[in-house]
Amino acid sequence: MGAPCPVHNSTDLGSDVTASPPCHATLTETLRGIDPDAMARAFSRLTVEGRTEDADTKVQRHIALDGKTLRASKDGEARAEHVLSAFCAALEQSAGHTSSRGKGREIPDALRLIETIDLEGLVVTGDAIFCKKTIASRIVEKGGDFLLPVKRNQKDLCEEIETAFQEPVFPPRGLAGNTERGTWSD
Repeated sequence: MGAPCPVHNSTDLGSDVTASPPCHATLTETLRGIDPDAMARAFSRLTVEGRTEDADTKVQRHIALDGKTLRASKDGEARAEHVLSAFCAALEQSAGHTSSRGKGREIPDALRLIETIDLEGLVVTGDAIFCKKTIASRIVEKGGDFLLPVKRNQKDLCEEIETAFQEPVFPPRGLAGNTERGTWSD
């Protein structure tokens, strides 16, 4: 296995240095008994609740959703493992993760992951695959905001966005102009 942990590191980790460490089998059986989803929820609460903000330090309030296929995880004829993660840049660590059924099937997995994270006041970003009403509305329901890219294969949504940005809703100050809806000035 690995090199032994120095005594001062073991003490810092709360280990009793006078006792011998548990054997590999004990560690394996202990870890097998832990519910991975419960552990992910607990870890997410610890990491996201651990964010601090004071007057001098502005913490980024951003969670990025991303799915990845794990390298070298394919075993024989079985498919490779795919994981969906929520990364918090301010904490420089994952705020949550869940196993996924693979590329193209990440929508229900993303909804499951979103349920495990406190999104109050956070901005959630992700790939275009996450640009779905169900995901966006769930993020907003949980107190977060979202910034998701739109691709041309979502024709209706692209047209609605282009239409919304063709004419300013609140014209810039000091400018006057004519539009189909009438004349506006400062």
